Amino acid sequence: MRSALLILALMTYGCSTDSEPGTVIETGFTIAYVDQDENDLLDPAHPNAITEGNTDLYYLINGEMVKQYENHLDHPKKFSVVTEEKLFDRYFMHISPNTIEGLDTAITYITYLEFENNSLDTIKTQYRRPSPSSNSIFVTKIWYNGELRWDVDDKSLLEHPNNEYVGRYFTVTRNLE
Repeated sequence: MRSALLILALMTYGCSTDSEPGTVIETGFTIAYVDQDENDLLDPAHPNAITEGNTDLYYLINGEMVKQYENHLDHPKKFSVVTEEKLFDRYFMHISPNTIEGLDTAITYITYLEFENNSLDTIKTQYRRPSPSSNSIFVTKIWYNGELRWDVDDKSLLEHPNNEYVGRYFTVTRNLE
């Protein structure tokens, strides 16, 4: 017991307070997709399933849409379709939206998702940096096709209010007709 207290004391007081705080990047978000009948469009068994193979992600950079693909990443298209687990009984897509280093608060970036049928959805994300010199960045708002879908300050937008820990999550209904 004494050795555990000694280790805890060393960990608490042995850390330098002169170092700068670490970088925190909280920009990703999660989307579930359903059709007009509430069928899960990320379910691989769905005949019109949305997959990483039939979907592309673009960032708007200097006024141009730039297709994202970095083969050294685990998810080179900057998004992943998660079918190994479910969230609220649905599969989900995790997206890493566009961010630009060195800009400070209330910046809005645009990310596009292009689906197999060549339809294009627009995602706008707004961020906050604690200070202009900070390396940390936090998403504060998300609009999907022009509709505000998530706001850090508006809990009424939570689809599952009893499960706030889920974070930036919402469901999109895609019309397949």
